[in-house]
Amino acid sequence: MNDRTRYAQDYRKLTQRLGLDSTLTLEALLANQTHAKRKHEEYVQTHKELNKAAFDAGASQQQRRAEQQALQQELQEIRARPGSNIPPADHQFRAALAGHLGISEQQLPYVAELIEVKPEETAWRGSIERAIGGHRLRILVPEELMQRALRWVNDRDNRLHVRLQEARLSQGTGQWFEDSYLHKLTFKPHPALNALRNLLSSQDRHCVDSPEILRDTPYGMTRQGLMSGRNGQFDKQDHKPLDRDWMTGFDNKARLADHPQPRCGGCGLQRKPSEI
Repeated sequence: MNDRTRYAQDYRKLTQRLGLDSTLTLEALLANQTHAKRKHEEYVQTHKELNKAAFDAGASQQQRRAEQQALQQELQEIRARPGSNIPPADHQFRAALAGHLGISEQQLPYVAELIEVKPEETAWRGSIERAIGGHRLRILVPEELMQRALRWVNDRDNRLHVRLQEARLSQGTGQWFEDSYLHKLTFKPHPALNALRNLLSSQDRHCVDSPEILRDTPYGMTRQGLMSGRNGQFDKQDHKPLDRDWMTGFDNKARLADHPQPRCGGCGLQRKPSEI
């Protein structure tokens, strides 16, 4: 058998295996070459797409692992401070400030740590959290330490919004509206309690049952978070759900229960808290 015959037989076996025309004609050969070229281009494109999909999958897995580690760290931070709902970054700042001042963190309470919505008033909690707003993250600083605290805060990059309140032992507690949301709170005993009450009294609001009543009530609020100012001004801060980002309370059991649990990095299964 000469080479030409052997090549012809190999060609026919190959075309038959690939489902192509095995006829030994120029027309069939050209058609098969065109088909092979098109298949090669399709293969190259598919190869590129698969490579990109593999890269995207790897990047996504890496991101999930990073998110899992962040959740684990946040969960550990929450468990380490069972008496507070304050975010970890603010805890870290307070710890650094307390270290600089040479006092315990308990002597520098956040406003939110000293107040708790009464159980029978839970329906108002979201609105109350909004009413207090950024003051929840205000640290009450003993008056004799305030100047040192201000100097320290002023001279560093704190990497967050720092809120301080001078806690004067001699200051009064302020007056509350008869229908104030402050009557719906329980206060934790603390040397800075008078300063806290005075601060919150400056943010006082009437609790009303409907938007119709609110319209005629300056500095009012509804359970749903609609609030009134003066001169016909009304606001409802719905950029976040009313039941999210709560910070008040004497413990963090509710926050721990609502915290998303880390998932297994590779399998996507949610771990039990006891496994973390």
